[in-house]
Amino acid sequence: MCTDWAHIQNIPGQRCTVWDRSNAALPEVGVGGDNVILRFAAMSGGSASLHFRSLHEGFHGSIKNLTQDFVVTEIDLHGQLVNSPDAPEEPINRINDDIKDVPPKDSIRAKLLTEETHSNEITIDAVCLNEGEVLGQERCDLSVILSSSPNKSLEHFASTIRGCSEVQKNLEMSLGVFPDKHQRAVVHSAVKYTYPFLMTATNHEEILVREDPDFRELSNLVSVEEAEDFFRFKDAKEPGSTYTFSPDDIKEHRTSVHHFLSRKFGKLLETKSFMEHGRTAITVRLRERGRRARKRTAADQDEQEIYTGFTLRKDNLETLEAISYMAAVLGVLPSDFSYAGIKDKRAITYQSMVVKKISPERLLAKADMFERKGLQLSKIHPVSEPIRLGRLAGNRFELVIRDLEPHAGSFRDLESLVKEAVENVKTLGFVNYYGPQRFGSSQKVQADHVGLALLKEDTNAALRLFLSPEEEMTTKIKPSNISIRQGMPKKAWL
Repeated sequence: MCTDWAHIQNIPGQRCTVWDRSNAALPEVGVGGDNVILRFAAMSGGSASLHFRSLHEGFHGSIKNLTQDFVVTEIDLHGQLVNSPDAPEEPINRINDDIKDVPPKDSIRAKLLTEETHSNEITIDAVCLNEGEVLGQERCDLSVILSSSPNKSLEHFASTIRGCSEVQKNLEMSLGVFPDKHQRAVVHSAVKYTYPFLMTATNHEEILVREDPDFRELSNLVSVEEAEDFFRFKDAKEPGSTYTFSPDDIKEHRTSVHHFLSRKFGKLLETKSFMEHGRTAITVRLRERGRRARKRTAADQDEQEIYTGFTLRKDNLETLEAISYMAAVLGVLPSDFSYAGIKDKRAITYQSMVVKKISPERLLAKADMFERKGLQLSKIHPVSEPIRLGRLAGNRFELVIRDLEPHAGSFRDLESLVKEAVENVKTLGFVNYYGPQRFGSSQKVQADHVGLALLKEDTNAALRLFLSPEEEMTTKIKPSNISIRQGMPKKAWL
């Protein structure tokens, strides 16, 4: 079903897809006035094969006029709707051996000390390849480490942050998923070296980037150039190294800098003012290692491992926008939230979520603030672990089609047309022509162009659009696509 276009049209004689019976999309229908409500479930893991045989007459209508016209409800691994009172509250552990946890070993704890926004700790990967190892400038070249698309997105994000006059608490971007720990460490280091005013964090294997509020605070005390140099020095953690700020003869200002550095980085660095050539400057050095860290108590362990699950209902909001708002209210990072999948914006959606380091009581206390943003929380309960991406059985869609009318020249009763069309879809399935998940997001040709060619039954045009070669294709694949575009026989390029 096309859910991204403003209108839906069921063309007479349209050829449909027969889905694997074990995971068929079977809609329910209800007709009222000039509106029809379709309900169907899209389940994970089904295979599909083409079989062109639907011959119903069809009708015209419009969809997604209002957010309540499209309701998406997540289906959990038990096969229950997440907003159903029968759905279990505790996430299933280790259902699929393919779902692997990211081991916590070899990670470090980083304190985010901006009092009003991040009072808790998050786990991030080490920003150096090894402790004390400094990345050379040539190894911090993001154009080499990242592919073109995320690198350009990061440049744009950094430019946006630079142009803001105050800290952007809720602005965050993803660089993608990096399963290899060593690779993540390289990316963390390179981003911090190139953009010292940004901070990076890992959510499972995904690297997230946001503004470092500590950098902005320091840049209000010293020049931006000095702040950048200091943060590069701090992140390098080179033993025995020091950093000296520009001479500052105003004692009160030096005191402010000392206090800031002590408050934010006192466990890592120590500062002292030295006079040279009649001028006084602040010098910073790494604290000597060897002090035994405070032994973690049971209370520390309990606080770290708090996870709270809940069902989120959102209305006309992006999933990440909703998470950013909740994170700001709760004083945690967006990366402290986990979920099984992203849900549509222009819809009413229900999905399971888990937030780290927030108790059920604290989450419930903020429910009224969330409702002001169109967010409703239910089934709040303690859980033992975060949700992993993909840990759902599917989604149920409820779609209202408005302004129904027959095709021009049809004399049949509208209700019978709708029921016939829905029965055909229920029996035979349907083709979802649209969306990057159908044709691949890397194609320069837009997916709707391919879908339009298919609707016109111009298979040759659809194939040529879909298989058009791109500059970034590998040499092994590109000749095949060029051959198809030029009409060469298959055996010429096999």
